[in-house]
Amino acid sequence: MSPPDHDGTSPPFLPNDLIEDSLFVLQKVLWEANRCYERACYNACAAMIRRLFENLVVEAFEHHGIADQIKKDGKYLEFRSVNWKGHERVKVEAYKKRILPDLKFFGDIGAHNRMILVKKDDLDRLHQSIRSGLEELLRNL
Repeated sequence: MSPPDHDGTSPPFLPNDLIEDSLFVLQKVLWEANRCYERACYNACAAMIRRLFENLVVEAFEHHGIADQIKKDGKYLEFRSVNWKGHERVKVEAYKKRILPDLKFFGDIGAHNRMILVKKDDLDRLHQSIRSGLEELLRNL
């Protein structure tokens, strides 16, 4: 059984209309991130946001025909290993590139850490950077 749609009483953590219909998988990941946030499942939300950004980075590099620049031995580099220097075709402002390590950090905590939990404040502190970073990466597609 699917969880109910957003009840409309408060805005979702990230706007549901950020991602167009043709990117169904990414839309679904965004939907799941919002549901997790609404239900105070902050670890799951952080993991879904990390997944969303990781997929968008790959999509942007593939769209520009430069995916090989973020691969080693034919496999995509880990999120934190992407070197943004020399990749000006994928347009994302420098300060947003700097938040990517935070997204990786909290996403990893949410998915893998046995001793630490992601808290609402962690996500709220990054909210504006997450939203604007998503919009910039989406403009590269």
